[in-house]
Amino acid sequence: MKSDKAFLNGTIAFVIVLVSGLIQNTDILSIGQLKPNLILVVLFALAFFIPSAPFYALLAVLADAIVRFHPFFVRMDFVFLFLVLASYWVSGRLPSKPMFNYVIIITIGTLLLYALASPSFIIKAPVTVFFELIYNNIIGFIIFLVFQGIFGNVSTRRSSY
Repeated sequence: MKSDKAFLNGTIAFVIVLVSGLIQNTDILSIGQLKPNLILVVLFALAFFIPSAPFYALLAVLADAIVRFHPFFVRMDFVFLFLVLASYWVSGRLPSKPMFNYVIIITIGTLLLYALASPSFIIKAPVTVFFELIYNNIIGFIIFLVFQGIFGNVSTRRSSY
């Protein structure tokens, strides 16, 4: 039974990442020029619900391939994967409640994405970065609640990974 539930949750997570990646490549969630980083927010949320580090890493690579499909890795790919994998590690170690930890991860992750991948954008468009940060947190709050309904409680996995 437990392996059936794990397989079902893994399949659901895979489909969520696939659909989120496809939505990220559209303007469905755009408000004017503002577009949330849906795939980043989804992966940050899944970090709290997926107990398997290798499976989570596979989801991260899949998401990167969907959103930034090209035949080679560029700086943004490395930054994206680093942040997503770091969020998995950090999500199980922050001392506060999962929802608060998630908001911290979204906030720091969004800022680090820009700081590491495109620091000039923060300087050129700080208002856009600020509002995307707010938008990511709003979308993230909703996604986290939906994931709690789908996957149940936050995973009590790992402190030894």
